[in-house]
Amino acid sequence: MLRFCYQRFWGTEKAFLLGLIAFPVLVGSGCRTPNAVSPPSSPPSTAPGNALPSHSAEETRARLAVQAELAPEDPDAALRLALFDRDHDAVPQAEQELKAIHAHFPASAEASYQLGSLYLNLGHPEEAAAPLLAAAAREQGRAEIQVLAALACFRLDRSAEAERYARAALKVDPNNAAAYLLLARVYSSHGTAAQSQAAIQEYLKRASDPAPGYYLLARMYYRQADAANAERALQRALQSDADNGDYWALLGHIYGDLNNGARLTEAITAYKKALALKPHDSEVHASLGRALMRGQHWEEATGELRLAMQSAPDPGPLLYSLGHSLLRAGHSDEGRSALNQYQAYQEYIRSSARLKGAIKANPQDRESRYALVRLCLRYHQYGAARATLNAVGPLGRKETAWQKLNKEVETALSPHDGPDFQ
Repeated sequence: MLRFCYQRFWGTEKAFLLGLIAFPVLVGSGCRTPNAVSPPSSPPSTAPGNALPSHSAEETRARLAVQAELAPEDPDAALRLALFDRDHDAVPQAEQELKAIHAHFPASAEASYQLGSLYLNLGHPEEAAAPLLAAAAREQGRAEIQVLAALACFRLDRSAEAERYARAALKVDPNNAAAYLLLARVYSSHGTAAQSQAAIQEYLKRASDPAPGYYLLARMYYRQADAANAERALQRALQSDADNGDYWALLGHIYGDLNNGARLTEAITAYKKALALKPHDSEVHASLGRALMRGQHWEEATGELRLAMQSAPDPGPLLYSLGHSLLRAGHSDEGRSALNQYQAYQEYIRSSARLKGAIKANPQDRESRYALVRLCLRYHQYGAARATLNAVGPLGRKETAWQKLNKEVETALSPHDGPDFQ
């Protein structure tokens, strides 16, 4: 059975919530633990004495489908089928089923909860927020729903709401470790270090897995440039979870950034351990590349920076390091080309900042958005062009200008399988 676990991490530029919440309990199970949200278990059968493991997945699903068909006004029957599909890797089908249940039974807190949980786990907090907040309003006595509502708000940078829902969870369950971890993250971004550290200590008192708390504590000390305490906290996290690539990446930052180069070799080793666990992480490839540059390992650094650019959401800033690494490695033409591209990237950033300011000042002005799309196309920022077009409302999408630009973006993206600014 597939288990979904919320493990959203942030590197130096991203926030994190390691192991905050497991997927919610199944409907009808009658098992809601007070201290954390339970992971999923096999869907219960409505037939007494029926042992589902004796049947194949196909047979079990067929039985659940019949039960849902025979009870069209029973949301629990339909939910059992949807959650069975979710737990057996049929996530797109489960999404459609949960959306249908949510629409047909708008007063069902469980349907809202499960739909929002699915979207949150898939990384779509915008879609998760509405159903989760609706479920939280209907089921104020379920701490796990309040925590998930808080998490959705946090990921949307709605910190005040995130704090409110986390505190609502603690009002129901004062020992809810996940709520304390979330409060710590909220305070880390929008409060004080003292508030965040106090919440972490409350989490550590209650958590069965202390590693996420120590990781957050290490991040706090890292931001304060306190190398000794950052390393000490992170080593505690690694004692509990030595196979976490994000922990090794942070250790690389601690060694490489806070020790004036004295522990550069240890930083490189830590980054390589992180990549053994997360081989496609562009941020770690970039960090390793820059550490190798500091160690004057130019060819190896160039390779890592190229790998970083392949999957980086915005590879433009990497062009500066790549260009200099290529030059020092003896690849003069490639190095100069990369630096020229970096100069073009800087021009794009300056020009796009002006247009983004105009859009912010007048969100209804579609002409500024279209100008930004044209700028993105000129500088081969195809992903940014598509995101800008997608932000235009339904009415704007009927305009000839939008349709023409959309066709240009799709044409540019169709053969485009590498990073922008290559």
